[in-house]
Amino acid sequence: MYAPPQPYGFGGIPPYHYGILRAQEKQMLRRQSVRAGLCVTAFILLQEMTVYLLAFVPALYALCVQDGVFAQVFEILFLLLILSPFLLLFARMADGEKEQVDQFRKPVSKPAAVLAVVSGYFFCTVGNFVTSYLLAVLEALGFSVGGGEYAPPQSPVQFVLMLLTIGVLPALLEEFSLRGVVMQPLRFFGDRFAIVMTAFVFAMMHGNLTQIPFAFIAGIAMGYFVVATGSLWVGIAIHLLNNLSSVVLTYLLQVRPTAGEMFYHIETSVSIVAGLLCTALFLTVCKHNRLQKKECALCTGEKVRAYLFTAPMIISILLLILETVRLIQFTGYGYAG
Repeated sequence: MYAPPQPYGFGGIPPYHYGILRAQEKQMLRRQSVRAGLCVTAFILLQEMTVYLLAFVPALYALCVQDGVFAQVFEILFLLLILSPFLLLFARMADGEKEQVDQFRKPVSKPAAVLAVVSGYFFCTVGNFVTSYLLAVLEALGFSVGGGEYAPPQSPVQFVLMLLTIGVLPALLEEFSLRGVVMQPLRFFGDRFAIVMTAFVFAMMHGNLTQIPFAFIAGIAMGYFVVATGSLWVGIAIHLLNNLSSVVLTYLLQVRPTAGEMFYHIETSVSIVAGLLCTALFLTVCKHNRLQKKECALCTGEKVRAYLFTAPMIISILLLILETVRLIQFTGYGYAG
């Protein structure tokens, strides 16, 4: 059927209406930015409050240091506390928005989900390599970077609890908070934009250079596969697999260093080979699992500026930059760790 030419720019919309549409989109993006910025700011402040609590209650700090089981239980409560702003935001959302955020559904395809999980884990490995290279460069320049470390488990009970506190709970809560509460509303402005902005927020929330590069790369991978498969469970599985392997490796290096080194080499090799294969298969076979393009009145740069430059988001970014810089020390050239 013949379609008459559209005399105006964006979809044939008259300039006056086009200006209104642009203003509406900016307002929507700023609303999402304010929400995310407030959640991240609260996340940071709750972390700092917990640190001060431990500093001003010596008995509690001593108990965390001396009793590994208590420390892990405290870690569970701490994780629930600092991510509670995102959970509260979800609770206050309208029913329609909750339905959009709640992506706890079966993947569109089980084979695609399996390929996605293996591929996602491969990109986590890539993120680890990139981070290690960056840290090596900083070390060669005389900088020492802290943060991201955790004490290895000293007993089987601690090991099991650490699987929960570092493996299972962060995978569930962080994926729901980031790839759910933050990312899903942003998809109105395009899947790529939503994935990258969410990965940026996810990376900044880690607050240290030992994790930020990794979290950004892993965040993009998890966001992509969540969108492509239509299920948060895929992102949770990738996150869980990465965290569990880290806990297992840390534990083995503590109790059986030789076995730990063997585990690391085998796990890395399998991850690279299987990941490359599964990524190629996913991109080739799962052609229907594609990101959706969204025709918006705003260009990419305008969307980024509208999302990043609101007061709550700027405050959260500055706080996280300060936290990151605080963990960097110049120790002199030739620093050997």
